[in-house]
Amino acid sequence: MGRVIAGLLLVLAVAHLVAEPAGAITCQDVSSTIGSCVAYVTGKQPRPTAACCAGVRRLNSLASTTAARRTACNCLKSREGRIKNIRDQNLSALPGLCAVSLPFRLSTRTNCNSIP
Repeated sequence: MGRVIAGLLLVLAVAHLVAEPAGAITCQDVSSTIGSCVAYVTGKQPRPTAACCAGVRRLNSLASTTAARRTACNCLKSREGRIKNIRDQNLSALPGLCAVSLPFRLSTRTNCNSIP
């Protein structure tokens, strides 16, 4: 489950999440945006739900800066341990299945500091 969260956090990092007035993304923002993706990234659902994809697209549109994407990624990584059985191939497929283009591969092994 932790790997799922990490992967989702990476998606959120790339996705542009709801920002506070100063433009800061919080881990709470990231979690609430992609929480519906856990079943897919853990293999409990064969495809991401519409709610999951809506969250991925929202996060992508809100994380508009390198700093915001890296923050979201680090939030996901910090919560990685809470989600068991993340399937890296599902995580990697998530952006494409949700029609989101990312400049890096989504993976539980993504280095957040390398995100552009």
